[in-house]
Parts: sequence; structure tokens; C-alpha cells
Amino acid sequence: MCKFYKELYKKKEVLEKDIKNYLEKQNLPQISQHRTMTMLNVTITPRELFDAIKKMKRGKAPGPDGLTAIYYRMFQEELQIPLLMTMNNILESGKILEGWGKAFITIPKEGQDLTLTKNYRPISLLNNDHNIFVSIMATRLKYVLQECIHQD
Repeated sequence: MCKFYKELYKKKEVLEKDIKNYLEKQNLPQISQHRTMTMLNVTITPRELFDAIKKMKRGKAPGPDGLTAIYYRMFQEELQIPLLMTMNNILESGKILEGWGKAFITIPKEGQDLTLTKNYRPISLLNNDHNIFVSIMATRLKYVLQECIHQD
């Protein structure tokens, strides 16, 4: 199964310098380094954590650690300090947790022959602590991008 998906999603050879050259010619607006530091890299607050947990959809399948959105909602007070410490450490160090690089990636298609690899659909089920962090960063980025991207 691993070989099947490796081939299916194999990277096409693209040179980084070709991408940079193309983007430089487009004259695209850029986010200033100052703006990045003041909006994206600041300490995550308890309010941001609370809002991200509140936005999580119930009933979604968890990632490899098995911790559901309901778990994070139910124990958010107990989890607040360790989550904030972990996530702020990630912002400071620039290094994510090892478990955040792991995901469940296949779900069987209903009514299909499950002995055939093609009858599994690829889907990444990531750990919910990872999803909370991404939600916080996406919310921050949304405000920064409003300066660069027209609302249309």
C-alpha cells in the first residue's frame, strides 16, 4: 500500500531557482519581516487556545494518538498550561513535535474489494493538538493576508 501511494503522489522534479525566478517576475506583495514577527510569531494566548478548541468539530476521527475533539473540550482547563507551553516552545524553537509528522492516511471505500490498494482513499488524520496549533496560526495569518490579498 505504501508503494502505491508513494507512486501516486511522487513529487515532480521542480527546481527551486525556477520557482523563485517565476515568483520574482510576478511582483507580488509580500508580508514584511516586522509584520511576521509582530503577528505570527508572538506568544500564543489562552484566548487563542480556547477559541481554537471551541472551533473543533465534534465526531471527527482522531489522529494516531486517538485523542478526540471532545477530549480537548472536556479537559481544556487541565490541558491549557501544557498545550500553551508546548505550542509556544514550537514557535520559539521552530521545531514541531515528532508525533505531528505522523498521520493515518487511508480509509477504505465502502462496498469495494478491500484487498485492492486502489479501493482505499487517502486522507490525513492528524493529531488534534497539531490541528489546534494550525488553527491558531491560520487565524493569525488570515489577518496578515488581508493586507496583501484583495477580498475578492
